[in-house]
Amino acid sequence: MWDERKGLLMKVTVLFESDYGNTAAIAEAIAEGLRPHAQVDLRPVDGGSVDADLLVVGAPTHVHGLPSARSRKALEQEAADREAKGETLEYHPTAAMRRFIDDIPAGDGRKVACFDTRFDRSVILTGSAARTMARKLRRRGYEIVSAPESFFVVDMKGPLSEGELDRANAWGASLASATNPRE
Repeated sequence: MWDERKGLLMKVTVLFESDYGNTAAIAEAIAEGLRPHAQVDLRPVDGGSVDADLLVVGAPTHVHGLPSARSRKALEQEAADREAKGETLEYHPTAAMRRFIDDIPAGDGRKVACFDTRFDRSVILTGSAARTMARKLRRRGYEIVSAPESFFVVDMKGPLSEGELDRANAWGASLASATNPRE
């Protein structure tokens, strides 16, 4: 995404919330797809400021939408219960995307794309964090540059379904042309 006015690659920030690492892996693949076209900042959502021409946000789908304090607490309790039984569980949650989106300044037409991880079932059955984020960000004045995208997991804790990392990489590359049609 070359900005002809500035003679620079455009800046893209990819922010994600992840519980078991699946959404983080998808975010990394999306960033890799964008890197030939843009300067990419990839990081877990942290509440910090975002200075980018395109913001890409992702989160796992919990209870038909964006993770909430209640759904995160249930996961934390499950992890503690399993640990107490001697089971190993790779549960390393990042900060909450919901809080970040609720606190983000008005978009004033800034570009954004949203993705989630969820089961490969009808969105009527699973819901979609990506659709929730897109709706919230549109209301805050952001321009959605691509339809919200879902990437699929086999189980709540993973792994990702076969081919999803490649699909995420291709989606990331497609965001470059969606944002800058000259490419």
